[in-house]
Amino acid sequence: SAQKHHLGSRVHHAPFPASMYHRHPPSRQPLHTPLKNGAPGSHSTSQPPNSSGSHGRGVPPIAHRPGYYRMPPRISPMPKNGLTPGKGNSGSKQPPPCKCKKSKCLKLYCDCFGANAMCQAGCKCVDCHNTQGFEEARDKAIKEIRAKNPNAFKPRLDISSQKAGPGAQIGR
Repeated sequence: SAQKHHLGSRVHHAPFPASMYHRHPPSRQPLHTPLKNGAPGSHSTSQPPNSSGSHGRGVPPIAHRPGYYRMPPRISPMPKNGLTPGKGNSGSKQPPPCKCKKSKCLKLYCDCFGANAMCQAGCKCVDCHNTQGFEEARDKAIKEIRAKNPNAFKPRLDISSQKAGPGAQIGR
């Protein structure tokens, strides 16, 4: 039977009983269930499965609760020195390849243009004007953007030169 939920003066019927929302499929067994018949590696039913993992309250750690899966550690493709493997240290950071479609790569939201760099061969942009063949259009766009926003094309995060202003929340 469906449960009734009262919403003000109206009565709302839930489409399924509440027990449907908290059920696990029968094939899922908790990882901490002891094996039966005294099989090797089984725990006695008179003692908790692992006193160190029970946290003193009979509750298994999160990793051993049903429905939880511990993700393997992420392996970064970037080496610890921060340099891209196979490429020499040119000293200049290239932005990620852009995928602009309608802006001709002459807007600040283009990763290449916003970083004050020209689009490269790896970019997948359409009708790009952020290349050497369109320097005049590119320079015009840069001047128009700087007229509206003098801080455009500057690095967005320079911790050493920033000071906390009034109302700044530091350390939170």
